[in-house]
Amino acid sequence: MIFEAQVKIVLFILLLQLRGLVCHEAKELQGGEETQSPALSKIYVYDDEVFHHRKELEQCDPGGRNGKTTDTKHGLGDVLLQYVHDNDTIQVTNDPEEASWFLVPFNIDRSFHERNFRCGQTHLMRLQSTLTALEGSIHYQRYKGANHVWYIGGWQLTTAALISERTKRQLPYFPFERHLIHNMAIITYSDRRIHLSGTQPQDDEIYGEWEIVPDTRRDPRWWAQGMDHRCSVNVPFRSNPAIEVYHPTIRKDQQTLEGWEAARPYLFHYIGAGENYGYHPGQKQGVHQLIAMWHKTAKGIPSDKVFSTETPVPAEEFAKSLSKSRFCIVMRGDDPSRSRYGDAISAGCIPVVISDGYMPFGAGHTRKMLNYETFTISIAETHFLTHGPSALHYAVTSLNRNELREMHRSIMKARPLVLWEIDGEESRVAELTIEQLDAKCRLDKEEMVSLYSKDG
Repeated sequence: MIFEAQVKIVLFILLLQLRGLVCHEAKELQGGEETQSPALSKIYVYDDEVFHHRKELEQCDPGGRNGKTTDTKHGLGDVLLQYVHDNDTIQVTNDPEEASWFLVPFNIDRSFHERNFRCGQTHLMRLQSTLTALEGSIHYQRYKGANHVWYIGGWQLTTAALISERTKRQLPYFPFERHLIHNMAIITYSDRRIHLSGTQPQDDEIYGEWEIVPDTRRDPRWWAQGMDHRCSVNVPFRSNPAIEVYHPTIRKDQQTLEGWEAARPYLFHYIGAGENYGYHPGQKQGVHQLIAMWHKTAKGIPSDKVFSTETPVPAEEFAKSLSKSRFCIVMRGDDPSRSRYGDAISAGCIPVVISDGYMPFGAGHTRKMLNYETFTISIAETHFLTHGPSALHYAVTSLNRNELREMHRSIMKARPLVLWEIDGEESRVAELTIEQLDAKCRLDKEEMVSLYSKDG
């Protein structure tokens, strides 16, 4: 009897240790406390046609997850809306009185897309009617939009007057009535964190001799660009849909490091020359220096170990090459965020980021909930430009077996947390976006009354 009791005690201790190990792994990947996520706030979605114009736009584009413009930018507004409605964790309510957030569903990127710009009304007519309806909404008027959220994606939203360098005219993306978004939370790709003067109840307090500017396209200080809305919620790019055909194989055969390596003959992957993109003055030289160093470095790698080309390839070939590669180079472009990062994660390829601002600017999505460093390798631009081969070796090929196994395990666990679509698994990106919205941008009623209500 004593022996049996001792055995039970030992088994009980082992069970506790096992549970602790599992909790530790979850905590390590998420980079946060071992606490249960709080219930998400309830969301009211404006459903009148004037707030989304879907019937009109569907004459030219079916929209949604499979629409013609659902590429890495121009369809995410509709995709996010579908996930908000479909995800059981996200609480959508038809009662505005119990809602903490009011979602404006008009997809500006989709409306502005060249395929849809003159679909029915013009883009500007649709945008103006949405803004007029929003301004007249009693829900907006109550707190001047402080409890409203809108997805406005990849454009330089914070530029109050975005001027075309070719025509010197204002670009027709979001050129007017911008004061209506000053108090709102905006879901976007870039994680802007400072405010343009005059857009908030109180201006940001700055120190030293510098100013917050509306446009840094000609300025390497991307962090000095202000936003003209209250709070930014950063979301990842959608990955290239062509990659999804490889998801079943990744899920079935590559969950071990050995299976992953066997399926991937290429050690490194990069496609691009930088010539087919219209960089602004001051951007092109720096980007091309990085790309030139990569291609110089790639020449020293055996040809059967690297997939590298300066010529664009079709989407299917791009997806196939990614799925056969272990480390994918993600190079800086016109700003630090890159859609290639999502493509690499989708293909199960460990991203090697050579973009100094990527983590603070482009990986704001769940930054406090997810430890990107467990499945991302970063190389400082100065290190890479000084000597590309040694910088690459130090950061990547020097990984020992245990480090590589841990990184492989982490990227497989992270994929549902950073991918909008993942075959055979449920994406949690929309859920985590709303969780981030609550944690970063939600104000309590007393704050909204004090700052934004006419009775405050």
